[in-house]
Amino acid sequence: MVRRFVNNLDCSQKTRSTSKHKSFKRTIKVALLLTTRRGNEHRVLLFSTDLRLAGQEIVRLYRARFQIESLFREAKSRAGLTHCQSRSQQTLHNPWNIAFAVVNLAKLTTQRVSAPFSFSSCAHKRRNVHFLQLVPCTLGLD
Repeated sequence: MVRRFVNNLDCSQKTRSTSKHKSFKRTIKVALLLTTRRGNEHRVLLFSTDLRLAGQEIVRLYRARFQIESLFREAKSRAGLTHCQSRSQQTLHNPWNIAFAVVNLAKLTTQRVSAPFSFSSCAHKRRNVHFLQLVPCTLGLD
């Protein structure tokens, strides 16, 4: 039994096997990942078409994949990735880089305080700081 921590969850990988899958029409490697959250055990099946990968490597690749997907989701929903109306590759370069940079910087600031990342909570916090700075200026209490 291999003990691992993935996304702060105590995980133990118990089963690794290969099998022929009808829908995929190829042999796949299956890793069963058991996670325990708040006393409840959850099972997660992870698949790979690369039969040479170890179970820990499959878990590592899935973890990286979900981090990339969450980056795109945050950039699309909160950082304006889809707001650019241009269709040419050159003019899309800057808005996309800015959107991903904003999400990465927000994520970096929450890692410094070891809080879970939420782009909306970062935006709310920044807005609150702005209004707290605005109130003394408006009342003339410099």
